[in-house]
Amino acid sequence: MLNRLKQDNLPDNVIVLLAENDYKFPIMDEISDFTLLAFVVHENRDIERFLNEVKRITKDKGKVVILEWKKQFEEAGPPYEERISQVDLVKILDKLDFSIVEQGDINQSHYKIICLKK
Repeated sequence: MLNRLKQDNLPDNVIVLLAENDYKFPIMDEISDFTLLAFVVHENRDIERFLNEVKRITKDKGKVVILEWKKQFEEAGPPYEERISQVDLVKILDKLDFSIVEQGDINQSHYKIICLKK
């Protein structure tokens, strides 16, 4: 999917990245104005460490949009045990000094959190 995305004539300021390590992205500090984390936060064993790396690459006042699975039992999606609740994720973001701009449901299965790096 990432190769397909790269073929879509993206603007020069868009970086499509597949990191080999969740805790060390191969890009410079404070390079990102906007980071989209779509259904990947729950995949990390150490969510705080992962989000610290996101913080490292994000410019001051840069926007981070997180889309995640609600912490509920469902047939589709990741197992319940792997999901992170919106409340718990907000607590981690607060601890890491992100400013929450907006949060809420997207649909019955997913939520969003939009935050800024302070």
